[in-house]
Amino acid sequence: MAVTCGDMTLSLWTMNTPVMKSVYHERLNESQTALKWCESYNRLLVGSRSGMFSIWNCSDPVAPTVSVSDALHSQGILDIALIDNLSLTASLDSTIKVTDLSRGQVTAKLEGHTHGVCHLSYCNEYSLLLSGGYEEQPYAWMFHMNDRKPYPLVDKLHPHRGAIIGLEAIGSTPHVVSTDRCGIIKIWDVRTLKCVQTQLAETGSTQLSVGAVPPPSVDSMCCSGKDTNRIYVSGRTLSVWRYNASVNPTQADDRCVCLLLYNEHSNEFLTGHQETLKIWTSDGTLVRGFSRVVSSDTTCVCIDTTGRRFFVGTSSGLVIGFAWATGIPFKTYTEMAGNEIFGLAYLSGNPCRIIVFSTEVWSILDTPHSRPLNLKFLAKASLEHTSITSCLIFKSGD
Repeated sequence: MAVTCGDMTLSLWTMNTPVMKSVYHERLNESQTALKWCESYNRLLVGSRSGMFSIWNCSDPVAPTVSVSDALHSQGILDIALIDNLSLTASLDSTIKVTDLSRGQVTAKLEGHTHGVCHLSYCNEYSLLLSGGYEEQPYAWMFHMNDRKPYPLVDKLHPHRGAIIGLEAIGSTPHVVSTDRCGIIKIWDVRTLKCVQTQLAETGSTQLSVGAVPPPSVDSMCCSGKDTNRIYVSGRTLSVWRYNASVNPTQADDRCVCLLLYNEHSNEFLTGHQETLKIWTSDGTLVRGFSRVVSSDTTCVCIDTTGRRFFVGTSSGLVIGFAWATGIPFKTYTEMAGNEIFGLAYLSGNPCRIIVFSTEVWSILDTPHSRPLNLKFLAKASLEHTSITSCLIFKSGD
């Protein structure tokens, strides 16, 4: 455990014994304002009040050494986040800088805040970086895009009324929790970037007067995991709140939709993600859902000309036919097993056929209307490409 104090000291403590023991203690030349432990590199990341960023090699906790020290910011560093081998530093100079820990070099500078940035959090499932500080709204960044622009999270009905003092993305969920100095707690859904729940930290009231600004009452906030859904807020008092899940299973999925198919005959939509398929009406009402209908992730889908059957390709190389009305599988084709299927094309005619494209070969399946259980293998050929093929397009009549 690493501890930094206002007297400009940095201490390392061991927690392997019943009684915690200090194994290293040093007085530095300035106060340190941010600490982050990097397990993969066994490094301690340290940010100072002047904007210095240091990487400490703690392989020997009794005698740690500074491997990198650089003036990244013109003002104090208040938070540090980790994304794979990258470190992100939030500073009072209103910028966020990205450093490659393997090389010790700054690779990007995120600009968009107008005031100091105090908090960083990363939502791994949706690749969103969340940041907040002295502005009255947090920001969301599409981190893996080249042109990173911040998207402000604003609730026009009940906005935050003070600086953001806590911001956290709850792992394995689409939830982000933000809290401001006035004690307003907001739960955001990162799938829509909208606020789904608001309440006051001290009273728990969800009825906020429009335009009223509560007095400052909160100093810090942290959250527990997805199983307990608890928010801990400290200020004049310590409060523990449990929030409701933002998922309505009849209108949304926890995971990003990877497949989308429209059935013009029934005016319905088919969506799919991972091992789950769902059918919806055109107004967004869930008709039926099928969980774990395949043994691996779904990768592509096509529908026959009658709208009564649809076919799903999977990452394990299976092609499975389903009845649209019931979702019951009527045939599984395994000839392509082992090759991820990335494309299906349904060819109408007599007989009807399905073109199957996988990472290495393409195949033709015979599926006549009169015999829906007969999914017959007709042909197979190699794709003469030098790398993995990722998409296909089919022209009717050729």
